[in-house]
Amino acid sequence: GAGGQVLGVDISEPLIARARALAPRDTPALFRVADASSAELPEGAFDILFSRFGVMFFDDPTGAFAHMRRALKPGGRAAFVCWRGAAENDWVRLPMGAIKGIVPPTALPDPEAPGPFSFGDPGRVGRILTAAGFTDIAIAPFDASVPFGEGATR
Repeated sequence: GAGGQVLGVDISEPLIARARALAPRDTPALFRVADASSAELPEGAFDILFSRFGVMFFDDPTGAFAHMRRALKPGGRAAFVCWRGAAENDWVRLPMGAIKGIVPPTALPDPEAPGPFSFGDPGRVGRILTAAGFTDIAIAPFDASVPFGEGATR
């Protein structure tokens, strides 16, 4: 709203550079290259924490969420988007099915190790958030088409 501010944080310098380039000049947004799990954040300063496909890469997700929760105002909310398990993602499941029997299978990664599918278990995510001090936790699946190919990922 009016008078509001946004802080964008990412460990990727190219992504932060792109965000800065795309943000309107008069926007009340700041962008910082940092690790959100340990970045210096003002305590009790934010109404909402939002992440899109980032939180599942934290080495210590409970510690990271506890750290970020401290930056939320009382009553502040956290919302994020992350992949479900690999078996529920066509962009992994379909190619893997196509090469089954052709390419030798590899060991599955530790489902709790940082990675794209480490938040695939809603029970685990709920336990992490609870241990980090969050309450009133709601986890809902969302299905969407992910376009791939030339020009599809702009």
